[in-house]
Amino acid sequence: FIVEQAQIGELPIQDIFVSTRNFAHKIWKLLSEEEKIEFQNQYNSLWAVWRHPVPMFVIEELTQHIRQKLIEIVKVHRIEQHDDQLILHCPNDQQIRVNYLVNGTGGTSQISNTRNPLLRSLLDNQLIEAHPCGGIRLNTLNFKVQNQAKFKHIYCLGQLAKGELFSTNAFWFNSKCAGELVFLLMHEFLTESE
Repeated sequence: FIVEQAQIGELPIQDIFVSTRNFAHKIWKLLSEEEKIEFQNQYNSLWAVWRHPVPMFVIEELTQHIRQKLIEIVKVHRIEQHDDQLILHCPNDQQIRVNYLVNGTGGTSQISNTRNPLLRSLLDNQLIEAHPCGGIRLNTLNFKVQNQAKFKHIYCLGQLAKGELFSTNAFWFNSKCAGELVFLLMHEFLTESE
């Protein structure tokens, strides 16, 4: 819908995205898990531009490079390591071999593959569960991590809450969530101490 509105109104797509920033997380909460996964598969890269409006001359320059075949945009389904190279598996059985790969997307979409010792330990001990849209599962009303373990006092903000909260890279949103979490924790602490 947003992409169509930008085309109809002949507006820069970034302007449309920026105008939705303050309520995008509310729309995200209304989507089913299947709809969230579908959105990420189809629009995740495009949606990333809302955070940083790109000047028109940069878009024109990139478009020119794409037409001249200097830049190719691909969707990667899987990455393998072979000797000193990475093999990027793309649609239509296309493979691209590279020596270096820089992930500038802001985080991993699947923490179940993480090598981080803390996250690996939390996953192995079932203290956290991976969210299919990135990060870990949590209750967005109180930021508590959802898990099968008996230990229920784990909370999460920021990038690891991406799958549930959607726009965790924005400072204003992290600040808002942190304020709400402090209020909830103080309320819980005061209730327990009575």
